[in-house]
Amino acid sequence: MLDLIKNLKGRIEWDRELGLQGYSKEDVRLDIPDFEYSPVKQQADEIQNISANISANTVQPDLHKQSEKLPVVSIEQNVIIPENNFPVFSSKNEQENICSNCNFFRRFKPVYETPVLNVKVAFVGDMPDESEAAVGIPFAGERGMLLNKMIKAMGLNRDNVLLLNIVKCQGLNPKNSIEHIRKSFPCSSLVAKQIMNANPKVIVALGQTPARFLLNTGKTINELRGNFFKFNNIPLMPTYHLNYMLKKSEAKKPVWEDLKNVMKLIN
Repeated sequence: MLDLIKNLKGRIEWDRELGLQGYSKEDVRLDIPDFEYSPVKQQADEIQNISANISANTVQPDLHKQSEKLPVVSIEQNVIIPENNFPVFSSKNEQENICSNCNFFRRFKPVYETPVLNVKVAFVGDMPDESEAAVGIPFAGERGMLLNKMIKAMGLNRDNVLLLNIVKCQGLNPKNSIEHIRKSFPCSSLVAKQIMNANPKVIVALGQTPARFLLNTGKTINELRGNFFKFNNIPLMPTYHLNYMLKKSEAKKPVWEDLKNVMKLIN
């Protein structure tokens, strides 16, 4: 019951972010975790439809012909990994060793993620901002508070999600190509390992850069968001950047629709 109350509180806080006011007795029901209040059969049909959409957006890559649709992204297609296993990065020193070979390491303070295992959702951003660099914690500051509200509204908390940035410092230019990121930022080679270590049920790519990086595509976030794709057989939902939501409040509603589809997969 305590968990349900916490979930309801998180949902109410998020609805206030969306500008929604007031609740009826039908709204405040605690028996359905994803707060969709639909019958069990309807929920099952919705989940089946989502699974069908994932399959529809998954195409086996043809090595001799460029497909018009996005292929299933394997780790080998995405980043070069020298080993077949995925060692857990248990200490900050192991991540620092990667960053020490980067030109940006002397100019910017890296923000390292804490390794976690068997999470429900992995949230992947592009790079830390100034507030994150100041405290050394990913997704801190104003956009971190927004993400916290989103996580709570989903009935989750920071202990059962992975918070990850493609690049570990502020050296990234959002206009950088995916090829430039892979060549110029050695830390980007950690991303696939960190995701596979965490073994999430779903990945949420927060913005165009992480979506393009993980899906190995040049498509825009408007072309990608709202649809499930796959990263190494893990469902991936691209959605808008946290900074974009902070600038344009109306963007929070389509993001919530994306997150509701994620919730249907993890519940």
